[in-house]
Amino acid sequence: MSRGSSPYLKISPVFRTALQGRALWETAEQLGQIGAWEWNTRAERLVWSDNTFRLFGYEPGEVEPTPERAFERIHPADLERVRNEHGSVQDGKAPSPLEYRVVRPDGAVRRLHATPVVEEREPRHRRIVGFVRDITEQHCAEHAVAAQRAVSSALATWDSFRPGAERLLRELAEALGLEAGAMWVPDGHVLTARVFWSVATAEAQTLERVLSGLRVPMVVGLPGRAWHSKHPVAPAGPGPGESFLERRANGTGGMYAALALPAVHDDEVLAVVVLYSSEPFTLGERLMDALTDAGLQLGAFLGRRRGILRPQTLTSRELEVLRLAAEGLARHEIQARLLLSRSTVKTHFEHIYAKLGVSSRVAAVATALREGLIE
Repeated sequence: MSRGSSPYLKISPVFRTALQGRALWETAEQLGQIGAWEWNTRAERLVWSDNTFRLFGYEPGEVEPTPERAFERIHPADLERVRNEHGSVQDGKAPSPLEYRVVRPDGAVRRLHATPVVEEREPRHRRIVGFVRDITEQHCAEHAVAAQRAVSSALATWDSFRPGAERLLRELAEALGLEAGAMWVPDGHVLTARVFWSVATAEAQTLERVLSGLRVPMVVGLPGRAWHSKHPVAPAGPGPGESFLERRANGTGGMYAALALPAVHDDEVLAVVVLYSSEPFTLGERLMDALTDAGLQLGAFLGRRRGILRPQTLTSRELEVLRLAAEGLARHEIQARLLLSRSTVKTHFEHIYAKLGVSSRVAAVATALREGLIE
């Protein structure tokens, strides 16, 4: 080394610029949750950028990227569709954008969108270059908006407990792409699935049979976790939970609790909506916030109708009599409207007083309105 020369390696400005550009690109990939890839279809050779490894749950350079290695991470429900697209492209079909889920080693489910941007055809091979982007948060944001709309819509059209609760379960499940739902309400020191809704599948029907009549302690399963936390909860990882309730439901119906939403009013849980699915469900931060708000909205609604959450003691005819009494109709007018005899209407009022623990028509109407038994 000549006198006065630097003991450090001198990097040319061009090489330094290249290194800086690479570092900038890698930073941009991570911030944007994107990765680049190149596929030689004939040689079945893949090249991944560092962040593409990360999107699939690997450390950069941890494995040799191949289509089969990528398939190992694809969610089972999406694998056949991805394999079919892969085979079609190998046979000469033009590549198309593709959305699918991957399951990482820690159990996290992420939703990716792959977009081919360059296709070069050469005599012996095809070279396809593209990007893959993690759209999980975007998907959760869309779910968040849909969930809030579903709850608002269901409560705006609520008429009576069972049809109103079924509509709520249906609209919320459909908004989130889930297959079944149950409203769990307290009965003493246990929870019971009072109302159930599902798509028309054998698995869902089996789940309904499993849940029907169950009386579960308030510390068991996803409903119990939501009851005590007062926040929406989902299983820690994909697949059925570890509790008796989830094991039993999964073992007989092929479905499991994917999400539990407590209805909270004045820091008290009044009911828990549990949605079920045969596939893992991702509860992102934005969706968690939206469902927390929806739970407060549902709690405020049910807080004005606490009576409907208890096991129903009044018959449908007794409720009809009460509604007409609340409208100000006299006893003989109720008889005419319902085509009942005087003695029958009198008997209905006597049963109503006994069941509500009151002694007058005015008190019965006031109690029913206060507890939301009638509107």
